[in-house]
Amino acid sequence: MDELIKDFGARVQQLRKSQQVSQEAFAQQAGIDRSYYGRIERGAANPTLRNIGSIAKCLGLSISELFDGIPAKESKRKRR
Repeated sequence: MDELIKDFGARVQQLRKSQQVSQEAFAQQAGIDRSYYGRIERGAANPTLRNIGSIAKCLGLSISELFDGIPAKESKRKRR
């Protein structure tokens, strides 16, 4: 799970930087506390679905598009 959170943060950071928006301005636009948003990009925070939706909207993407390029990790639990 930690790897997924880090991969998500790296993807969000890459997309934000491609739009040439500062972390502070982006967090404000998304309605997310700047320090918490920084933790999301560093992979140190597991964002809620509401925050993921806000990030996607600010990037002009759907939630599924936001996750494009993030490799799926195989779960250690057996699926039924």
